Amino acid sequence: MSSSLEGTTLLAQGAALKYLPSILEDMTGIFDVSVLGCLLRDFIGNLPPGRLLRHKLQSLTDIVNSPVFQAHESREMLLQTAVPILQELIGKGEEEEASLDLLSNILEVLYKTQKKAEEPRVSAGRREKQHKEETSSELGKVKAHVKMILQWLLRTVNRRVIALGREHALRSHYVACMTAILSQLDAAHYSRFFQTFPARTDLLVRASAPWGWGRAQEPQRPL
Repeated sequence: MSSSLEGTTLLAQGAALKYLPSILEDMTGIFDVSVLGCLLRDFIGNLPPGRLLRHKLQSLTDIVNSPVFQAHESREMLLQTAVPILQELIGKGEEEEASLDLLSNILEVLYKTQKKAEEPRVSAGRREKQHKEETSSELGKVKAHVKMILQWLLRTVNRRVIALGREHALRSHYVACMTAILSQLDAAHYSRFFQTFPARTDLLVRASAPWGWGRAQEPQRPL
């Protein structure tokens, strides 16, 4: 997939990106999720930067909505691929609709996974202790992924909101993503959040949210 030749190679790469997500369910029965996550990471990562960006983003969005992204091991590897791509494209203001679609789907999956890990279940004795340990472990893994989004994307999204005019059609979508990220943060995340803004101008250049921002602070449903 690393060839930069034009013509048939370009068409083949585009087709591979389009149809790969449709066979993921079958592939989960063949490969271990960690191996599959590694293959998908390399598959996307080996495409030359700047090539087939929209196809790449759409393929990643479909993968995020597949069972593969539910497993921590493969989600870890896919986020390592998707998050830097999103940081670059959002920072440059390129392929914004596709980037926002991918980001909102990632945030929705993380939201649902975190809520599921937080759900208390009634058990007894040793089984209850085992469940608590498993839940704590899964919750910690999800929080680590939220931290990854925080470190790589929150500042970038905030700066993009500031850069866009108030009437820009995508501004509210960026604000929604920013709010969705903030809604998943705990105290440790917030401490890290303020460390990602080395200059006060990143926070206070001008009001970055429309007048209805107060409503956005209310409990959020997944995007």
